[in-house]
Amino acid sequence: MKILILQYLQPTIDKLAMPATETQYFASLMFGLVGNDIRFRLHPESKAQASYDALYPGVRFDDQNRPFRHSLDWPDVVIGPAFSGAMLESIGAGKRTYMVLLPPN
Repeated sequence: MKILILQYLQPTIDKLAMPATETQYFASLMFGLVGNDIRFRLHPESKAQASYDALYPGVRFDDQNRPFRHSLDWPDVVIGPAFSGAMLESIGAGKRTYMVLLPPN
């Protein structure tokens, strides 16, 4: 199965969110979905590519600079934050979509 995982970038209004939550989200999905064809897409404003490359060598990244609608040509499933507009685009494209909302929400 081809799975596109969207970066869980904590909303700036969520002052209680722990910075490590994003990394924990990514790691648990990557290890939990072993055996699937997975790509990870960073938010267009994210500067975390080097950090992810260091923590998870070999992870395939989708091009965060191209329009998201083009990224939807590839996956069967999209997993990402419930508050992201990209999730609505995924639903509109007919993709199986799994929305995630991490604590403390």
